[in-house]
Amino acid sequence: MSLPPSVRPHFDLLLCTPLVDPVPLRQEVAAFAASIHEAVDRDELDLDMGRVDAVAQALEAMLKRVSRKTTPLHHRLIVATALFFIEGPDRGRPLDDARFRDDVAVLNETARVIRRPELSIRT
Repeated sequence: MSLPPSVRPHFDLLLCTPLVDPVPLRQEVAAFAASIHEAVDRDELDLDMGRVDAVAQALEAMLKRVSRKTTPLHHRLIVATALFFIEGPDRGRPLDDARFRDDVAVLNETARVIRRPELSIRT
């Protein structure tokens, strides 16, 4: 995978985490995106919500299609991409536009590898 050097080590660690059920992870992704919306609405954050929403929607589509037929590699990549997205400042990922640009880069690379280019986000 071709990822930005700044995110590669952390993403590689996420690839080693145990696989999780995609249904609760879909809920976590939606809840995280909703919490970002709430913070922006309260003027606590100043972010490009289009980027946040695009990542959340693409992750929803990826996670929704995970099944027993999904290869272990693709399942692992999708789960790691979702976990990367929902990590907050307590894990060293500040809630700023640079962070969400990294999320887009990771998501686009995952979409490429799992052969779902329609889920890529144009920047």
